[in-house]
Amino acid sequence: MQMRSKEERKADYERREAERKTKFEASKARREEKSAELRAQLDERKAAKEQARDAGAAAEKEMSALFASMGMVSWKSVRKEMRLLPGILESGEQIVGAARGFMDNKHWLVVCTDRRVLFLDKVIGGVNQMDIPLETISSVSQKTGMVFGAIDILGAGLSGMRVEKIAKEEVPRLANAIQQARRELKNHNDP
Repeated sequence: MQMRSKEERKADYERREAERKTKFEASKARREEKSAELRAQLDERKAAKEQARDAGAAAEKEMSALFASMGMVSWKSVRKEMRLLPGILESGEQIVGAARGFMDNKHWLVVCTDRRVLFLDKVIGGVNQMDIPLETISSVSQKTGMVFGAIDILGAGLSGMRVEKIAKEEVPRLANAIQQARRELKNHNDP
């Protein structure tokens, strides 16, 4: 085996060091490029989230004003559901009554429109939604206590929907809104 001279070893070392430096610089450039891409994606997500939050806040404000004009007094626990409502309503569908109540030990937003009764519960990752077309409802009954009340909705194919712990003032408003919407739909369908 032949010994290399000091100059050869030094040149070999400098060559390896230059290669290492070049690889390091290339790796650093790739990391910075990837970091910039991730920052841009994060900024896009942040902007989209802020836009959705602003749209949700605007929807909440609009729904709050509408519900307040209907006499709904307890809506703060269903704010998330209120934000979703504009996206759930069909084109031209009008809200005629609303209340907050309990079903299955959860807060639900109950909304009566000119076409159906909606039940909304926002959960992590989505929304629980039930709706009953007005033409399938056969009866609506109400019961009030000292502070709260309940509404029972019966109809074709329904074993009965009971919404409890509705604010006492809201019970007759919602029940009357459902009954009035049913009558108007029936009169509209029967010439």
